[in-house]
Amino acid sequence: MKKRVMVYDPVPFFGGSKQVAKQLVKQLLPSAHVVVVTNDRETWQDSGAELLHLSTPESLKGQTQGLNFYLKHLWFALQLLWISVFYGRFKRVLGISGPTVDFALYIYRLILPFSVFDLVQLVQGPVPMSRIAGYGTKQADAVFCLETMVDSTKRALAFYLRIPLEQLNDPDSPISQGKIQTFTNGIELDAVSKNSIATKKVSHEKKQRESKLSKSRTNFKESAKVSLFWCASLLNWKRLDLFLAAVSRASRLVGKPVSANICYILPKDSQHVYWLPGPMPRNIKFYQQPENLDEIRASSSIFISSSENEPFGLSVLESMAAGLTVVIPHDDAYWDKELEEGKDCFKYTAGDENSLAQALAKLVKDAELRTCIGKAGQEHAQHYSAKTCYQQICKALT
Repeated sequence: MKKRVMVYDPVPFFGGSKQVAKQLVKQLLPSAHVVVVTNDRETWQDSGAELLHLSTPESLKGQTQGLNFYLKHLWFALQLLWISVFYGRFKRVLGISGPTVDFALYIYRLILPFSVFDLVQLVQGPVPMSRIAGYGTKQADAVFCLETMVDSTKRALAFYLRIPLEQLNDPDSPISQGKIQTFTNGIELDAVSKNSIATKKVSHEKKQRESKLSKSRTNFKESAKVSLFWCASLLNWKRLDLFLAAVSRASRLVGKPVSANICYILPKDSQHVYWLPGPMPRNIKFYQQPENLDEIRASSSIFISSSENEPFGLSVLESMAAGLTVVIPHDDAYWDKELEEGKDCFKYTAGDENSLAQALAKLVKDAELRTCIGKAGQEHAQHYSAKTCYQQICKALT
């Protein structure tokens, strides 16, 4: 009999953490019965997992502090308890959004009589130094952190335990030994390579058939000219405003409009959203969660990350795997440390639109440089196979 695994997803919009979780579910399905309890059924429709709805009262949406924060997570925990009573218990439970966002899991574990499930927590973003975050980290059976998030996770745990951080950093410490492990995100390289710049050969007939199948599908016309590619949510820290300003400045440096394809996710229930400006020049095209994202990426030439201190950046990896030249900020984040300027990426001064504009103008003008960096980046991306990267997490869940 297959082990029953619950994946808990209280966030109402798509993002990188769910992309990772969907890869995990895909790898788990052959050997486990996976049930996703989610606030966002649309994202999981094609996952192959069984879906159960997680509801949020209107008055509690977006609550991140104070009494309403606790009421929201208590409400979620009661729904999880109801699921366990009427649907059956789970052998493993996976939280995908961090110990604070997934706090209901720890309430659920506290109130569930004779709870015997293993709780695995993913940490893919900064962990606040709070007692809630520290409590969740302490109660989880295993915590898998992106390498860049280990320090903030340990700080939260030390804050909760009221011990010096140095005590947790001691390799012989029994508190964190084996509990906090690192992982690196990965992608399905074969799927991305099919839509790379080098292999993109989509027939006109196929495009026509696909457009008839779905009226909502984005119509995208291929162009031989150089196009920029930006792909992220509209959260403020993704800095779409910086990218738009740099494109305008780069167009002046090049002497003609520089084309840009902007694929975005509009977060729900968030107060920290960058609202799109009014009418934009014809050289800039916007696509809200397009179904043909891979096609748009492969028809572009240069990917730009404008995010501030991105914990990882799956879009960077996907763009490298597709053969695009990636442009990233020099901000000491993951890809800044991992990639080499002028070899497998191009860097600009973080937060500086003039520096970004100059980098874009140089790459738009220099096809040979784009090709060299794109090929080197594509080779580097081959080290990030999802099957290998998520192997230890899958092992902990089965």
